[in-house]
This record gives sequence, C-alpha cells and structure tokens, in this order.
Amino acid sequence: MIKDFRTLITLIASAAITIILIFLVKSLPYNQYKAGMSGATVDYEVAKVIEVSSEKLQDSHYQKDLLTGSQSLQVKLMTGEHRGEIVSADNHLSTYNSVVGKLGRYLIVVVDKVASGEFQVRVYNYFRAPAIYLIAVLFFASLILVGQKKGLMSGIGLIYTFVCVFTIFLPLVLRGYSPVLSAIVLVVLVSAVTLILLNGVSIKSLCCILGTILGVI
Repeated sequence: MIKDFRTLITLIASAAITIILIFLVKSLPYNQYKAGMSGATVDYEVAKVIEVSSEKLQDSHYQKDLLTGSQSLQVKLMTGEHRGEIVSADNHLSTYNSVVGKLGRYLIVVVDKVASGEFQVRVYNYFRAPAIYLIAVLFFASLILVGQKKGLMSGIGLIYTFVCVFTIFLPLVLRGYSPVLSAIVLVVLVSAVTLILLNGVSIKSLCCILGTILGVI
C-alpha cells in the first residue's frame, strides 16, 4: 500500500515514538485532580441495572418529555476494580441530565472511592458505546468507499489521532500537566503522521507539518 520506502520507515519510527510516549505517560503519577487531597479517586465504569429499588419521578416543568426526580438502583459493575459486584447506586435526574435507569439497561456510573477503600456509586450517563461503534464503522466504510486509497489513509490518520488523544493528551492533562504544552505534543505527532500518510515523505509534507505546528504554537 505504501510504495515509498522512506515513508514506510518514517511511519514505523513515528509508531515507535508514539508507543514509547504512551508508556512514559502511563508511568507518570496522578496529581490532586485524580487522587484528591484526601486520597479519594473518581472512576467512570459501565454498570447494568438489575433492580429499581425505588423511584420518585415526575415530568420536568421546562420540558415535558424529560423526567426529573430520583431513583435508587441496584447495579452490577461490568468494568473496573469492583467488576462483578452488585452495589447500590443513586440516580438524580434533572432537566439537564435526565438519565432514567431501567431493568437491564447499561449505564455509565461514577465510582467515588476514598483512601480507606470505601466507595459510593452514582449514575452519570447512558452507555452509548455500541451505537457509537456502529456509526464509526459506517463512517469509515463510507470514507474508504468514496476516497479509496486516500480515504483509507485518512481513516488511519483519524484512528491514530483518537489513540493519541486518549492515551497521551488526556492522561497528561489528568496528571496536571499544561493542556497547552500537551496539545502541542499531540499536534506534532498527529500532524507528522497524518500528513505523511496522505502525501508521503516530501518537501510539501514537511512544509505542511511545520506550518501546522507553528500555527498551533
């Protein structure tokens, strides 16, 4: 697919650098934004509703198709440190965050844990990953169908961008590092790889990469 040997070598080197950066970022400690001053942590996990213990719901005064009020749920944690455990979860519904817990429904929950190991669970949002994955597959299929080789390379570039955002940029910000400097690191990596994927190693690609990096800085 990639005929230019220099392009292939450059992409392999970029991938190696990216992998090294991911491992370096993972080794960095969290600061108070993650651990808190008292050692508390906050994690977002997937949970399945197995029982609606009680609920007090009513139509919103501002929008009739939304429910407000509160629910007490029994949920089974599907991910995270407490995977498989059945716990109680509070669910407070408002006009701005009306997430209704129903039997068998999958939700994203917040697990608040203190240094002693005790934790509380509350509902955060709906679990939309399956629908998002389906839309992503349809999008990339359309991209390849219309753009063919360029579309494929653009899709690979988008996937690489998402990987860098979730494994380098966001972890750096969560660990308390400057969002500006973290964004510059991200732009350097993403610009270099995506533009080389599309245009190969050339003076044109180099000028585009430098222009993008300098513009962001």
